[in-house]
Amino acid sequence: MVSTGVPVGMTSASDSEGSGARVVTRIGFLLLELGFTIAEEGGIDPAGIEHAVSHAYGLPTD
Repeated sequence: MVSTGVPVGMTSASDSEGSGARVVTRIGFLLLELGFTIAEEGGIDPAGIEHAVSHAYGLPTD
């Protein structure tokens, strides 16, 4: 059996349009945002990291 690295229940056999991948990507971005929030609360300025991630993924920057 080949492991996809996706937790069980995150995708289904009829997932031909990649909705499972979109869910995992969204969860990843939410965790990244949480990490930025925790860093900021800890006194770390995450602005440079946020800009680099936004640039790497083609996201809008403030």
